[in-house]
Amino acid sequence: MGSWRWKLSFLSLFLLLAWLKSFQQHNSDKALNTQIETSANHMPAYLFNAEYLAGFVKFENEQRLITEPDIHAALARIFPDERHKIGVLSWYNSRRDVGTLTAAGEDFQQHFVNSYLVGIRPFAVDNDWLPLYVLAKRKTYQLDQQQYGQGDVWQTSAAAYSRLRGDCEDHALALADWLISEGLDARVAIGKYRGEGHAWVVVFKDNQQYLLEATSKSRLRNWNYYPLVQLATGYVPQYMFNRSQLWALTGSDGIRDYQHSQWQLRSQYTRTAEAP
Repeated sequence: MGSWRWKLSFLSLFLLLAWLKSFQQHNSDKALNTQIETSANHMPAYLFNAEYLAGFVKFENEQRLITEPDIHAALARIFPDERHKIGVLSWYNSRRDVGTLTAAGEDFQQHFVNSYLVGIRPFAVDNDWLPLYVLAKRKTYQLDQQQYGQGDVWQTSAAAYSRLRGDCEDHALALADWLISEGLDARVAIGKYRGEGHAWVVVFKDNQQYLLEATSKSRLRNWNYYPLVQLATGYVPQYMFNRSQLWALTGSDGIRDYQHSQWQLRSQYTRTAEAP
């Protein structure tokens, strides 16, 4: 009889603890959802302004500078039919290597890819994995063709966080920029995944390299769930960039080490527009 009572007491305690954990998790999720919505509504307006994307690029080991007016003037000469307003374009240095990239924004004008990382921090986090979890809850994957009526239109990181729909680079820009604001060395990687054009995030943390699939909707709450780059198959990077630098991969494809010597720094970006 005593054994039966002990088992019943243990079961009651177990159920109580499980209920308390569930209750705490419910309150935690509710508070997080409130914080997510509040942060989206209070994103500074200037971060959405195309004028804030203005800047210039200096190619590595060269004195040459290239500005946004330079690329707009060049494209107007080369593509008078305005085909340049969509897509990602390469710009070459004096050695005929790709020195930088530009991409068409929601204004359908070309801007340096670095400029799309406008410096967001929706809210401070205690756990570095939380930005990916928030994006998984907040943003739905949708192709640019469906949203804008044409392919490859980039949202700034602020727009990507605030808008509820976007494709792979929109997710990657929002995630990388937030992680940078949290003090991490995070970069947007551009290349192919299983043969298709794609963008994802690479993070250098505690002497490890993590590949974060920004479009993932798994909502996992621990760094241990995120693969090290050497375990993430199918990703073939070509370029990676942060708010100020752009690197290009030289040599063979399929390198999974994002600190390999075949990665070369190609340019430095400087934003000329100032925040109000």
